[in-house]
Amino acid sequence: MGEYMPYGGFKWYEGDLNRSLELTDGTTEKSDVGRIYEVDIAYPDSLYDAHNDLSFLSRNAIPPDSKVNKLLATLEWKERYIVHYRNLKQAIANGLIVEKVIYIYNKYFHRN
Repeated sequence: MGEYMPYGGFKWYEGDLNRSLELTDGTTEKSDVGRIYEVDIAYPDSLYDAHNDLSFLSRNAIPPDSKVNKLLATLEWKERYIVHYRNLKQAIANGLIVEKVIYIYNKYFHRN
């Protein structure tokens, strides 16, 4: 099974950032243009119990009482989080709330 891979042509999205999440609705796995979003995103308190075992949108950080970077699956608010549009669609569908879209990078794909 082949997936589309980014190969170049990266550029800034120049449209309305407030309406930019609507772009994810029309973008499928077979689209030749994808997007990477930089967003502020929140986890509603109502999802904590359901997502406590494995949360969406992990981050790389140093946990408390450690000196080593690890991949942390946390339920905390994420600021300036960079995420691929497919992961963002999945998170939104499961109840996460995008508070602000900061940047969008368009990218062009090449099928292997």
